[in-house]
Amino acid sequence: NGECALAVYHAMSSGTTTACRDAWGKDIPYLVEVSSTGDKINEKYISTAEFTGDELAQKLSAYATASGDAKNWFKNITVADSKRVVSLEFCGKELSGSTVSKALSLRSSNFSIEYNGEKFVFTVLGYGHGVGMSQTGANYMAQQGSSYKEILTHYYTGCEIEK
Repeated sequence: NGECALAVYHAMSSGTTTACRDAWGKDIPYLVEVSSTGDKINEKYISTAEFTGDELAQKLSAYATASGDAKNWFKNITVADSKRVVSLEFCGKELSGSTVSKALSLRSSNFSIEYNGEKFVFTVLGYGHGVGMSQTGANYMAQQGSSYKEILTHYYTGCEIEK
């Protein structure tokens, strides 16, 4: 609409970028989910992080006190269409996926959690907040012959490039 776009970017999506409303609670029409296939073939696409119950309890202690059986610490996990965790309950306290990701130093809020009886294992896809242009995906598109205009209009849906 004749205004400069908020051209946010991140290192690597999980194969689909995240809508601004899901990451930051604000709907911006051109910051929507788009495919980013080049991200999935990157060697750093998947990462894991492991925590003992004590380590996890300490890292999340600012938000809730861990109590009860550790296998029940995480409940009601809500994910966006892009599979990023929007919210979850940790020991009865609702937290955002972004809060948990930051507290645990995960590469993104697109994670799954498994508890094996001794440790919590977080499997994480992508790197960064996931909104806007994926640098890894944009690089892949360029290597496949896409122009900068094609790349920008792909990641910033509905925007026009003007002088």
